[in-house]
Amino acid sequence: MSAHPAFALVDASISYDLSRAYPSLQGVTLAVNALNLFDQRYFTSAFYQGTVFEGFRRTVFGTVTDRG
Repeated sequence: MSAHPAFALVDASISYDLSRAYPSLQGVTLAVNALNLFDQRYFTSAFYQGTVFEGFRRTVFGTVTDRG
C-alpha cells in the first residue's frame, strides 16, 4: 500500500436574481460555477494493478434557472 499526499479542492458559485434589475423576469436566476477552482492535480482512486484515475481539472459552467 502506498501513501498519497493530502489535497483540498475548492469549488465556488455565484448567482444573480434577474428580477432585481428586471421585475418582469421574476424567478429567473443566472449562475456561474467553478469546480476545482485552483486546478489542483489529484487522483480519485487507485487499483491493485497500478491503474490510477486523475481527477477532473478546473471546470467552469453557467446556468440559467427559471422558477416562474
